[in-house]
Amino acid sequence: IDQDLKKIIEEFFNKTGFDYRDVSINLNLESGSYWCSVNSSDPRSLIGREGEAIQAINYLVRRMVEVRYKEGAPRVTLDINNYQKDREDRIKTTAHMMAE
Repeated sequence: IDQDLKKIIEEFFNKTGFDYRDVSINLNLESGSYWCSVNSSDPRSLIGREGEAIQAINYLVRRMVEVRYKEGAPRVTLDINNYQKDREDRIKTTAHMMAE
């Protein structure tokens, strides 16, 4: 599945003309979902204001995966230059601090 997901994401970026350098896919064994990291020289346009663009890109990529895999589609999260990961880490840190 890793290579197939990579091809789907690369196809998306090639067809849309968005700049990207490389794509890496990692499976989260706990959740069974795939974390797809994309590196770009122009992350601002791919992330957008307050993450609006990355949310839209995630939606489109997930739909492409659903069309490809039908009912057995894996859960996919697309990240641009670690934006999603950093945001998730900040939220976890804030929640931990508030809990103390």
